[in-house]
Amino acid sequence: MMTSHPRSSSVDLDSPDRPFDNIINFRDVGRSINRLMGKNKVLALAASGYRNDAVIIVGEQVMSPRGLIGLGLDTLDSSTAEMKEIFELFASQNDSADRTYPALVHCTQGKDRTGLVVLMLLLLTGVVSDEAMTADYVRSEPELVVEVEERMKEIRKLGLSEDYTKCPDGFTTEIRRHLQERYGGVDGYLRFVGVEKKKLDVIREALVA
Repeated sequence: MMTSHPRSSSVDLDSPDRPFDNIINFRDVGRSINRLMGKNKVLALAASGYRNDAVIIVGEQVMSPRGLIGLGLDTLDSSTAEMKEIFELFASQNDSADRTYPALVHCTQGKDRTGLVVLMLLLLTGVVSDEAMTADYVRSEPELVVEVEERMKEIRKLGLSEDYTKCPDGFTTEIRRHLQERYGGVDGYLRFVGVEKKKLDVIREALVA
């Protein structure tokens, strides 16, 4: 069970000065990458003007060995502030006078960061079978075929393979296992990152009503 403290977000969801309060930066896996390979080498290359070399090193030595599933687990552990912000936004939207449900969740390919958030929402309901969640996730892969070549141009620059355009079969299973073993389940994880139980109940009620 996880006992350390999650990161705090400096963003105030209730601030009137946020014109784009539904847009959340959800890329914070840098801490995991630094931990896995040592940040000094990458920073030295980047500072010396070898940014492309630094990017390839990260891709080949960290991202590729970790795979999409490993990076998904790292995202859960590293992006705690962003996860808190996302789920508090779901709760605040439902609790306001002018609800904005249904909500759009998206990322570059619509399967990795999006997959994590949607999977946790489904787990939060407690009524969707494991088989249904897995089938729903892998269904995204054939929909991405039309832009595989364009994505591969970007992926090759990172020193990664075509695997990063796919939806690995074990993704949902391993994410569920990680949530259960490290945090006691999706409720435990979201409570750990700082989302209050009453807000989780608000989200759950909106999803299963």
